[in-house]
Amino acid sequence: MFRIPKTDPGRRNGTSMITLKRPLPPITASGTFIQGRTPPKPGKKKKRNSLSLNGFDGTGIEISGPAARWNRVEDCYLGSNQNGIVIDAGARDNTIGGRSSSSSNVFLSGKHGVLIKPNP
Repeated sequence: MFRIPKTDPGRRNGTSMITLKRPLPPITASGTFIQGRTPPKPGKKKKRNSLSLNGFDGTGIEISGPAARWNRVEDCYLGSNQNGIVIDAGARDNTIGGRSSSSSNVFLSGKHGVLIKPNP
């Protein structure tokens, strides 16, 4: 969980930005839950914030290897010049999105929103 203060220099128009210097490492183990949604604070207006990964070459999120099971990615905006999410190298039993609109993902990808590669 990120707790980015309102005084952070990367904050613009009420939105906090985290700029990555390199691609995220692949998810190679079980049980990772990437939930882009920020729950509203009690007594506040319901405001939905989502995790956005975009503006780079390559893959936004990669889930890879036979130990990569039971991972979930929900409520994210994924836009890259290549692939939003790649599942490969024997990864299985992973969930991308969910049954409700609040757990869905939005893909703005150059090639594939979700690319599932066959086992090698």
